[in-house]
Amino acid sequence: SITTTTFEAESTSAAMSTTATESITTAFVGESTTVVGVTDTSESITTTTFEAESTSAAMSTTATESITTAFVGESTAIVGVTDTSESITTTTFEAESTSAAVSTTATESITTAFVGESTAIVGVTDTSESITTTTFGAESTAVAESTTTSEPITSRSTSSTFTTTTTVAYDHSAITTITTTATSTITSTTTTQDPSTCRNGTHILDNGNCVTIDQAIITAVNTLRNNPTNSTVVAKTLSQYISLISNSNSTLNQTYKLTANEIDTYLANITNINLIINTTDSILVAQQLNQRGNVMVLGASFTRGIGGQVINTANTDNITNSFSSAAAIISNQSITGVMSLNMLIIDKPTTYKDLDKSSDRFLASSVIVVALHRDDSASTPTNISLYFQVLNEYDPNRVAQYYCSFYDTTSSKWNESGCTIPENNTDVNR
Repeated sequence: SITTTTFEAESTSAAMSTTATESITTAFVGESTTVVGVTDTSESITTTTFEAESTSAAMSTTATESITTAFVGESTAIVGVTDTSESITTTTFEAESTSAAVSTTATESITTAFVGESTAIVGVTDTSESITTTTFGAESTAVAESTTTSEPITSRSTSSTFTTTTTVAYDHSAITTITTTATSTITSTTTTQDPSTCRNGTHILDNGNCVTIDQAIITAVNTLRNNPTNSTVVAKTLSQYISLISNSNSTLNQTYKLTANEIDTYLANITNINLIINTTDSILVAQQLNQRGNVMVLGASFTRGIGGQVINTANTDNITNSFSSAAAIISNQSITGVMSLNMLIIDKPTTYKDLDKSSDRFLASSVIVVALHRDDSASTPTNISLYFQVLNEYDPNRVAQYYCSFYDTTSSKWNESGCTIPENNTDVNR
């Protein structure tokens, strides 16, 4: 025999048809959530059609080695298909939202379907001498979700178990007793994406989202230019920006890159916190000068490929005799009236490399940015000892004259005023 099931719907509906040994039964479903069970007791064709304004799902059953296919529309639906003989049952579905399929194969048939946005379950049992149709509602909705994103992945699966017991006594009329049990289990699993799957030459994991490095740079710049009052946000965003711009071959417009003057300003805006942000690209220090045990913060150092550390009155000698690629130490005589010290050492000074093209001099080392916060006392001249290694990528590979310079944001030029002539320490290649 032939079983055909068609449906169109925008609301939850379910239909089931069974072909056995006698007549034709047709069911029509209206404009609301409905479950229909149809039984055919003759050698004939059973057709079930319905139209509705809500989500629909269809189930069909055939005998004699057949394939039953169910198609689900544009909403959440679950389709179950049952074959009442030794046959093949195949369920396929396509949908624009979450879909799942349940199929059952038996010789005397138990069919269950669990349907979409409302809660409907259809069960049909077919025997050789009488036919029993059972419908029942449930308050659980089975949904299977599969999501692929750059953020934490959440999957939800549902398993349902339906047991139907049928007792048939046949004389001049059929007497049927049906016991139905339904159980439903929902399991949710959340998996955090491995950051290593995103971090590469073009993308980075930024606040849980996998974005291009250029997008992350734009976000950092916009955050800083919106003048956040939280010093921790400023410090972390500035440090992140330095790492992004140092490791990027970005062709972004200069509008989306911080200027040297902006970096000075944002560093100076960090106040009233004790913070150290240390990466392999920079170290940012914002510290009160007076620490516990009469220890005074005097500066910071950075070693290429490793990171940096704070310099204080207890470790100054160790730092100056190390192989640091850059360091700055404020003299004890210059800290009068200084309440806190902000210092940023940038390993690869991408922002500063081409700032001044007015002479034949070019940048050869890391860059150190310093901001001092004083009390109300008068400002005094600040003596800072600076230590620099010539970076490999800037080494001229010839005899050269080196200068200590500061960048004058007023004239937009490097300026050696007040700087002494550098002394070369061959022991530490600095």
